[in-house]
Amino acid sequence: MKFGCVFLGYICIILNVFSIQSQSNSYKKDSLDVVSLLNEGYTYEKSNPEKAIATYKKAAIKSKAIGFNLGSFRANSYTAIMFSDLAIYDSAIFYNKKALPFAKHINYNKGIAATYVNLGNIYQFFGQLTKVDDNYFKAIEIFESTGDSINVSKTYQNLAAFYSTFNNHENEIKYLTLALKANSKKARVQNGLIYGDLGLNKLRQGEKNKALEYFKKADSISESIDDEHLNFYVAYHYGEYFLNINKYPKAIEFYEKALAINANYTDVYYKAEVLLRLGETNSKLKKDKSTASYLEQALKLAIANNMPEIEAKVYEELALINERKQDFKTAYYYKISSIKLSDSLKSERLINRVNYLETQFEFQKKNAEINVQKLEIAQQKNNIQRQQMNTNYAIAAAILFLTLTVAIWLFYKQRQKRKNQELIALKSEAQVNALESLIEGEEKERLRIAKELHDGVNGDLSAIKHKLNTLLEMNNTTIKEAVVMIDKSCEQVRAISHNLVPPALENFDLQTAAADYVTNMNAIHKSKISFDFIGINLMLPKIIEVNIFRIIQELVTNSIKHANANEIHVQLSSQDDNIQLSVDDDGVGFDVNTNEGHGVGLSNIKNRVSFLNGEINISSSNLGTSVNIFMDKTKFNVN
Repeated sequence: MKFGCVFLGYICIILNVFSIQSQSNSYKKDSLDVVSLLNEGYTYEKSNPEKAIATYKKAAIKSKAIGFNLGSFRANSYTAIMFSDLAIYDSAIFYNKKALPFAKHINYNKGIAATYVNLGNIYQFFGQLTKVDDNYFKAIEIFESTGDSINVSKTYQNLAAFYSTFNNHENEIKYLTLALKANSKKARVQNGLIYGDLGLNKLRQGEKNKALEYFKKADSISESIDDEHLNFYVAYHYGEYFLNINKYPKAIEFYEKALAINANYTDVYYKAEVLLRLGETNSKLKKDKSTASYLEQALKLAIANNMPEIEAKVYEELALINERKQDFKTAYYYKISSIKLSDSLKSERLINRVNYLETQFEFQKKNAEINVQKLEIAQQKNNIQRQQMNTNYAIAAAILFLTLTVAIWLFYKQRQKRKNQELIALKSEAQVNALESLIEGEEKERLRIAKELHDGVNGDLSAIKHKLNTLLEMNNTTIKEAVVMIDKSCEQVRAISHNLVPPALENFDLQTAAADYVTNMNAIHKSKISFDFIGINLMLPKIIEVNIFRIIQELVTNSIKHANANEIHVQLSSQDDNIQLSVDDDGVGFDVNTNEGHGVGLSNIKNRVSFLNGEINISSSNLGTSVNIFMDKTKFNVN
């Protein structure tokens, strides 16, 4: 069954789209937003794949932000499917692997198995036999553990289809037999499909009677079960059988029956395939009018649905027909068209199969070398026995020398490694001390400026205001305006002073200072800024509180000034020894992979995070920026 392996992989994943609907009532609002994005992306898949990918990525970002693992899994899985549809297989592998941990985290076995199947499907395009087998068997192991016998059977069937592409009939029969054995007796349609594949295998090997036996078994099941999918394959396989034994009218009868069944559930690829077969079979009977009609329909479907294999076969058949008519010019045109398409397909597949062919070649080459060596060993057995003692002495001496050499080398490397570690430790300590001095100096300078503003400039302004108030009895309008201006100046000086050294940070804890800062920023900026604190109260040294507070200030200022954000959310959480700070906005974003335009602010933030021995993760797009900082209280640099 062509493309069977791809069919199963996609079905396993796509079924998840519909299962979202039944669970959505139990999700909280943020999770429902993710579900909405997934559904929106699904509507773009055929009409605008790039937009579908962008929507799924947006759902992945939101899912990760709220800890919605199921949403993260599905968003990455659907992104992988889109890249696979676009033949961007490296990206498809990347997003399937990215999806796996989320499914494992919530023990979503069906999703884990489906992802392994998809990875197995994609590795087929690279001809990586080991990885195809490895991923399929991982899926089979999970399906077996959950009692999902029908998917065990389908995965074995996929493996058989894969080996069929290399004409490895032995493995194809092996896995089809396992598929039949694993399948539930109740899943009779699946049994019928396996019998059909077994029949095609025997037909390709020239065992026509055995093939007919399997086709009849499939036919017997289809007569007792009304399943259009199975009925189509039964009719199609009979057509293949009668075409193979040159009974063309009988083949046409079954191909036409298959075409009529296909019209009910519209499998475009097989519709084009059957039309091609009808064209080829009518051509054998020299029915040129019917041949041209069927081939024209097949060509139209192949071009419209990007099926170059079918298109090349149609051109080949058209070339034969026109050659028979002695219209050599048209025959030449179709022949050239067929060759170009075939060469293009071969080039595309060549890279995917080179690794496999090289592996097979090396395996055969080694076997041949082993056989030659066995013959030589048999002929030289007596000489080898006489020389064995000397050889053993030489080997023992070589091993001793090699052991001593390796031991000396390891001793030297270990010694050098200890020295390098000492140097790294010294450098790291020096860097920490430099950062600590720089940050302490900056805070002392802020404190000095704040005191000078408060005690000096603000005091002078208050004195001037007092003297001007004594003149107010003159009812001088200009003096009143000057007093108002001085009041405003005092407020600005006070604000600058508080911003440099926030009283809340001096007198209270970090979470109180952060909340007070956000409240003050909301009062003077149009952006909507919110702050949440989750967990137990933080009890930190002042130098640590100051650094985390400065990071919050810098990130909020960046979101306001550079990102033009409408909404900014600051969240500080504490659990055990772990502290997490996240700042998210809906601004214009920036390219995190380049240093251009980042400015001094981001550099200062990274320096402070480094001083705190923390980790920073920045993700940004035109939908907004998310900064997450993770810290461990046990790793803080505190003297």
